[in-house]
Amino acid sequence: MNNKALVIFASSAPNGNTAQLLKSLDNLIGLEHIYLKDYKITAFDYEHKNKDDDFFIIIKRMLAYDKIIFACPVYWYTMPAQMKVFFDRFSDVLAIEKDLGRQLRGKTAYILSTGYSEKPERSFEEVFLNSFKYLGINYGRMLYSACPNGFVEADNLAKIQEFSNEITA
Repeated sequence: MNNKALVIFASSAPNGNTAQLLKSLDNLIGLEHIYLKDYKITAFDYEHKNKDDDFFIIIKRMLAYDKIIFACPVYWYTMPAQMKVFFDRFSDVLAIEKDLGRQLRGKTAYILSTGYSEKPERSFEEVFLNSFKYLGINYGRMLYSACPNGFVEADNLAKIQEFSNEITA
């Protein structure tokens, strides 16, 4: 397995607050990145007509890492659409690529996020937690930064350092 963590990033603002928080973390520990905007991932299809899009490319990359960070801002109390489509597609690893799905068990997932509220609504984290639990993925924790006036690295350094220590442990 790869010692570095893999980041799966989704945002409509590729240089926004979440990207800046991720950059601060990346500067400390160096991470591998997947930007969902760079891949063609279509919505879940019960007939699996989309099985040849880029979803399984990402899943296979995920399998090379023990730790996966899902990075996205909070949009309307939940994950952005790109991340939601990606999570919906986990149904495919349970239906048509079960052996890939089984290989996700035991990995550890983290959430990295920003938003305008002091803390995210509980529902934001619960979507991730329930998905991880269902897939057999361990949950590390979330690094969240409130950014009502934009991301300020100096205000987040201690949290970023603590989070990086967990990722590299």
